[in-house]
Amino acid sequence: MILHSEGQGKKAALAQAIKNSAADLILTTDADCLVQDGWIRSMAESFSRPEISFVAGPVVLSGGKGLFSLMQKMEMIGLTGIAGASIANRRAMMCNGANLCYRKSAYDAVQGYLGSEFASGDDTQLMRKIHSEDPRKLLFVKSKNAIVKSHSLSNLKSFWQQRRRWATKIPFTLSFFTVFIAVVSWLVHAGLFLLVIALVFYPENTPLFLAAIIIKMTSELLFLKNVGKDLDQQIQSFLVVLIQPLYWLYISLIGLAVPFSSYEWKGRKVK
Repeated sequence: MILHSEGQGKKAALAQAIKNSAADLILTTDADCLVQDGWIRSMAESFSRPEISFVAGPVVLSGGKGLFSLMQKMEMIGLTGIAGASIANRRAMMCNGANLCYRKSAYDAVQGYLGSEFASGDDTQLMRKIHSEDPRKLLFVKSKNAIVKSHSLSNLKSFWQQRRRWATKIPFTLSFFTVFIAVVSWLVHAGLFLLVIALVFYPENTPLFLAAIIIKMTSELLFLKNVGKDLDQQIQSFLVVLIQPLYWLYISLIGLAVPFSSYEWKGRKVK
């Protein structure tokens, strides 16, 4: 069956498909993702608990070589860990539309994507609607069988556009708590980048810089290793350290660029 949505983009297509579905559960992934044999069972079995209405699953990146791909993979592991921890602690911050399952009745009860005016972030906005009713309705699945694999981006232009698309969601579609965390994160990374430049003129600040780096990298490595273990992903500490300056630069630039420009994604230009 071929369905024609009443609007443009993924959100309109999903809304049309869900409207025509008679299923109790809606399970979503992306066209460029790979799933495992036990994926459906791993995501669906959580709904044996009647209080669960929305289940998010892990997404990891595969393919690509070099520091550029590694940075993307490490970032996705970190984002997946944050999503899982925030849902478990009933302070849901984010989820990934490439691996979601929810009751159609819950979707209908919150009127689906109604009120979502942005081209991106429909997954997180739906999660927030259900979360606002009762945080206990949400669950994050840690099973390795539930892992969905996507691919890292191969060129800088696609990477830049994707990250700008992600960042545009922050001020408008996320909770105040999530926005606060995002702002703090940007200040930390931009501060470290500026501190590197300042060391050229004020080398006496080197101990402060080294202390900040040690604290940041130690906490990040511990977090990434714990999440990586759950996701069956290997974390190479020396490579994570190596990509730090690249990460500071990109986070700083993204934070500065997003409020003042549009982005292009899959043939569409979005303001």
